[in-house]
Amino acid sequence: MGVAARLGIMFKSGDTLEKMARVNAVCFDKTGTLTQGKLTVVNYILLSPSTRKTTQPTGGDLDRDSLLGLVASAETGSEHPIARAIVGYASEEGIKISMPDQTVIVPGCGVLAKIGSSTVCVGNAAKLEECNTCPVSLSKSLRRKTRSAVQRMQENGESIVYVSVNGVFRAILSVADAIRSDASIVVAKLQRQNMQVWMVTGDHPTVAQVVADAVGIPISQVISGVKPTEKAEVIANLQSQGLRVAMIGDGINDSVALSQAHVGVAVGSLDLVHKVADVVLLQPEHLQSLLVAFDLSFTVLRRIRVNLAWSFAYNMIFIALAAGVWYVPWKVTIPPPLAGLSELLSSMPVILSSLLLNRYSPPAFSGSSTN
Repeated sequence: MGVAARLGIMFKSGDTLEKMARVNAVCFDKTGTLTQGKLTVVNYILLSPSTRKTTQPTGGDLDRDSLLGLVASAETGSEHPIARAIVGYASEEGIKISMPDQTVIVPGCGVLAKIGSSTVCVGNAAKLEECNTCPVSLSKSLRRKTRSAVQRMQENGESIVYVSVNGVFRAILSVADAIRSDASIVVAKLQRQNMQVWMVTGDHPTVAQVVADAVGIPISQVISGVKPTEKAEVIANLQSQGLRVAMIGDGINDSVALSQAHVGVAVGSLDLVHKVADVVLLQPEHLQSLLVAFDLSFTVLRRIRVNLAWSFAYNMIFIALAAGVWYVPWKVTIPPPLAGLSELLSSMPVILSSLLLNRYSPPAFSGSSTN
């Protein structure tokens, strides 16, 4: 455990090491796990409430700054990376951000906030329409008019965020997140170790496929557009197939799935996630820490097996010797002082073998360093 802490990895308990060594399927969240989690707003479309058509950034009775100010204000109470990106963008643009009068965060759907006389909903369009907390409707005509623009954004790997004000859709924002430089290395290494690698995300299938292609996850092992509770159902389904599953995530939306998995691995330092995770990667900028965690668990399990084999063989020989089993055929006996010393000789190799784990050094993975 001390060795792991020195390497920036925290195991909740000793048996987690054994569980991790037996994992044969790994499920990744996308945002903040396979990607850097440092999202930026790259595009926006403002919608006119009267014509419901896309417009230039004048936006009817709400201009660009007023509308983006409402969106950023609504997102101030959320820890989601997309929310932080929107608030950061508004701050950089010098847009006034107010504290909402009331905020309701609906995991997997979005955020509902009361700001003055405005009720603002921000989130995934399909999920917002399903969510009773924030009932809105994106008409078919509006979908057609914005489809090409939204599709271009998604093909660029951008996540789409819809905004409604007082029950009317008023804006579409897109946020982009760079893929981690070592994500493809981690995925390839896990696959070489005969592990199934999956991606489970609430994002749109097009965006999920862009990321999956970049990191080397087969499209058949990508599950997109799922709510947080549905992520846990995906994990449970894999477990029902006899797989021992590790879930890798970084946010509140992943907490249910982390607790469902045989081993939940949190990337980052969010306190709530730490409570349900079995392993925490304290250096979230290095996803290769996950490979180190697996390698350390394999090393510990091998050492345990060697120690058990040694103890079993040693005790079988010397117990038989002390009991006089060898005296009849070969006249072999053991003096009492040596009999007492033999117990110590049984334990010392096991202790020394375990202490040598302090000299553990993580293997070098091609392409990057974990230091």
